Amino acid sequence: MKIPEEFKKYILSELDFVIQKLKEEDDPRRKLYYFSASYATLERPMRYSLDPQLLLTHAVLRLCYNALINRLNSILQGDTTIEMPEEFDKKLIEYLMELKNKIAEDKDTYQTLEKFVYLAYQTTGAGYYTKNYLKAVQKEE
Repeated sequence: MKIPEEFKKYILSELDFVIQKLKEEDDPRRKLYYFSASYATLERPMRYSLDPQLLLTHAVLRLCYNALINRLNSILQGDTTIEMPEEFDKKLIEYLMELKNKIAEDKDTYQTLEKFVYLAYQTTGAGYYTKNYLKAVQKEE
């Protein structure tokens, strides 16, 4: 990301806080509450620095949050057709740490963002079905 150093420090500090809260919380709703701060953190500097990678990162994190919270809310309302992605909370921590490190080192974040998109896709009907189908096909081989 090509953003001013002061914005980068701010983002890294908040991501550290988000990661710590994700590690501490047990309730999936509270975990997602804190995860929502990851894209909100990026939104503030966007008002002063319209870096394309910053914009893409914000969009992907928001997409991931929306997909996960929608699935969790459906489950809490009794719809258990599609489960939450396996160890989604651990993956959020892992991916956020990876993202934070890449931002800190001025590295491209695209491959890390792919992981967030894949996690989000698993909450959809098509994504959940495809994951299970591919598991079944692999067992047959």
